[in-house]
Amino acid sequence: MPTRNAPTEWELELAPATFRKLLARGEFRAICDAAVRVESRSGLLFSFERMALRDAVKTPAGARLFATELHAFLYGPGPQQRRFNDWLEALADLPQKGSPVLTWPVATVFGFIARPDRHMFFKPRATRRAAQRYGYALAYQSKPSWPLYQTC
Repeated sequence: MPTRNAPTEWELELAPATFRKLLARGEFRAICDAAVRVESRSGLLFSFERMALRDAVKTPAGARLFATELHAFLYGPGPQQRRFNDWLEALADLPQKGSPVLTWPVATVFGFIARPDRHMFFKPRATRRAAQRYGYALAYQSKPSWPLYQTC
């Protein structure tokens, strides 16, 4: 059963100060493990998306890229657009074994869990259906992008 306390669990595992300390110590694997653990309890990603993410952060380089760019996306300075675009680029650059890591759900799940007051979770099929029912003209594109994210 998905937890309703994912933001609370995130705060316990990867609060901004804790996240910064782990980054400073180079504990990228610990950050990835915590992020994936909290997400897996939420039940927001499909199993193939979660597996693609786990595979992508298995290597030290993948773990470092994921951890540093996730922190920058969630807590870094600068405009949200730049941070989101950098996050998408990092996800695209992660190693891939099978399924792509750069999908709408993976790109948006951690922002939604860590900072639900600022970020939304984008599940394409459900979001498109909701937009259609409410008469909202959603210019959907399968590739995650800032222009679509900011309009939702």
